[in-house]
Amino acid sequence: MVYPVRSNRFAHEGEPPMALIILEQPDQTVYGVRVVGPYERSIMQGFIQLTRWRKARNLSGGNILTLYWDNPLTVANESLRADVVFTLEEDAEPLALQKLNRGNVQVKEQVIPGGIYAMWRTRVFKTDFVKAWREFYERHLEESEYRPCVGACYARYLNEGTEADYFDIEIHQSVCLRASLASGAVQPFVSA
Repeated sequence: MVYPVRSNRFAHEGEPPMALIILEQPDQTVYGVRVVGPYERSIMQGFIQLTRWRKARNLSGGNILTLYWDNPLTVANESLRADVVFTLEEDAEPLALQKLNRGNVQVKEQVIPGGIYAMWRTRVFKTDFVKAWREFYERHLEESEYRPCVGACYARYLNEGTEADYFDIEIHQSVCLRASLASGAVQPFVSA
């Protein structure tokens, strides 16, 4: 189900409007590696590890995501945690990780909880991810009637950015109505 949201902001100058979309998402099973440290370095290291791990096991397809567990405005850079993960194709059997986890990289399974999410699609040039995240939180989400709440925060990568010199991404954040937060009916999102 998709919920309407008012937003007239542009993703990039000269491009069509990119609206914030509120949608209901199911649980998603993902497989990936945990990285710790400054996001601009650690996430790329996670991508390299996960890409090599998948290639060695002939695993392809699915989506590539990064789950963010900490807010860089409130957590020290060296302590920031993220999981670089992938999904399987819809008809694929779950992975038997105990058979696949050999060597230095240990891939773990987890579930991204379903629920109501704000989603915004944008293009990130080079490594200017901070600008995209700020625009998502400080403009689009702030202008909507929704606020982050307990759940998950992640980016889905729509292209291979290292080859294209830019990344097309979707930012997803679990949300609830501002009025629900004000009444105490739901808990706000607070990073660890």
